[in-house]
Order: sequence, then structure tokens, then C-alpha cells
Amino acid sequence: MIRIRKMELEVVLIVLCVLVVITNMAVICMVVFIKELRTFTNYFVLSLAVSDVLVGGIMLPLNHPWVPSSEVTGHVIMITMLSGVGNICAVTWDRYVAVMEPFTYRTKLKRYYKKILIILWITAITCSLIPLAWKDEDTSIYHKVYYVMTILGFVILPYLAIIIGYVRIYARLRYHTAQLKSEGITRSKREGAQRASLEGKTVKVFVVVVVLFLLSWVPVIYMTMVDGVFQQPNLVPSLLQRFNLLVLAVSSLVNPLLYGFMKRDFNGQIKRCLCCLKTTPAVHALAMETTPVRACAENSAFN
Repeated sequence: MIRIRKMELEVVLIVLCVLVVITNMAVICMVVFIKELRTFTNYFVLSLAVSDVLVGGIMLPLNHPWVPSSEVTGHVIMITMLSGVGNICAVTWDRYVAVMEPFTYRTKLKRYYKKILIILWITAITCSLIPLAWKDEDTSIYHKVYYVMTILGFVILPYLAIIIGYVRIYARLRYHTAQLKSEGITRSKREGAQRASLEGKTVKVFVVVVVLFLLSWVPVIYMTMVDGVFQQPNLVPSLLQRFNLLVLAVSSLVNPLLYGFMKRDFNGQIKRCLCCLKTTPAVHALAMETTPVRACAENSAFN
């Protein structure tokens, strides 16, 4: 019975990996090919989708029980985790500027968004390659210090900044809501409050993404610290290792679904595509019906 359950989990993980890659590639293609979706926020969404593709297409398969263990796995885990944190920081900053400084949002994002994306990916790749300096020896003191400093400096501190950022965003949104109810504010302040309030739903989407990301990576951080730093692998239950991969896969799969159902611009484009698919067969059938009529008319005219 246990073997069957283990086999079922492994098959489910394979299916989830495929779905993660397909759904996140769909997000990437939508941003790349649909002009209306090429916004500053969605460029960060695209970058986060690339991280999720790495999770579903490379990291999870490398950690699958059917795949032999490899030294590459640790580097891939670090790239996906750090790029994910970096992308969530970028999205948080984007929403922070949109709510706190609505009039200067476009100017500021246009100036910095490319630099932010380049820096976060260079940082993730560089940090993942640092252990090559001591040949990936897990028992090395350098390796232990590296783990602690990376998790502290590139995961815990950024997440504290993210939490503070969303707390301030929430407070500002409440302030703008109160402003809109007031009748004694100037036209410019009312316009700024309206712009910021429109970002409220998008903020909710990314709050869910942030929480899911944190919950899915906490077990990885725990296992890394216990096994890599304290050298106590017996403190990591085998069940945790197995289910952690499933949680990571589900988290990476949920992100594109959140964009599709909760983010207005993605939702609108998906509905538009579905409408086009529904109307295309009807148009084709109408064309088939009118063709013989047209042909008869042409023949009559010719005779």
C-alpha cells in the first residue's frame, strides 16, 4: 500500500511539472505576443513565470526519485529560490510605487524596471555558483556560512521588507478610500486617490502570490539549514521531502491561475481569446453556407 501511494505521488509530481511548464509558458507567451499586456507590472510577472518554469521544468525533475542525484541540483534550487524572491521583491516595489506615488509611477518604472530585472537574475545566478569556489563540499565551514548568509541576506531580510511594503500599501489604500468618501479634497488629490485605489485588486493578487511562495519554500529552507548547516539529516522526515516537492509544484501552478482569474488585464485577454474561439466556427459555417449562393449568383450572371 505504501509503495502504491509513493508511486502515485511520483506520477502526480510528473503531471504537475508538465502543467507548471505549460501554464507559465502560456503567461510568458501572452505578455510577449499581446501588446496590451506589455506593462511594467507584467514584465515582472513574466520574470516570475520564468522562475516557475525553472521550478517545473528543471528543479523538480532533478529532485524526482526516478532521477539520479546530481551536484547541479543544489545550484538550480538556489537560482530558482533567489530569482523567485527577487521577482516578488520587484513586484512589491512596483505595487508600492503605483499606490504611494501614482503620478510618477510610469516615469520611475520606465527608468528602473530593466535594471531591476537584470540585477535580480545576475544576483541569483552568481550566488548559486559561489559554492564552486570550495568544490561544493557540504562539510566545509565556507559552505555553512554561505547557506546562513544567503538565507538571511537574500530570503529573510527581503521578506521582512516585502511585509513592511504591503503593510504600508494597505494603510495607504485605506487612506485613499477615506479620501474618496470626503467631499473637501482637491481635484488632483481625488485623481491620485482614484488611481491608487484601482491598484487594490492587483495588490491582493500579489499578496496571495507572496504568501504561497513563502509557505512553499519554508520547508526547503528548513531542510537546507538542518542538513546543510547542522548536518542533522535525521531531523528531516522523508514524508516532508516528498510532499515539499508537491507543494512547490502546486505553488508554481497556482501563480498563472491567479493571474488568469484575478488579474483584470489577463482575465480580459483570456475572455477575448475564448470569445474568438467560439465565434470562429460560427463564421466558418456562415461562410460555407453563403459560398454556394454566391456561386449560383455568379453562374446566373455569366449565363
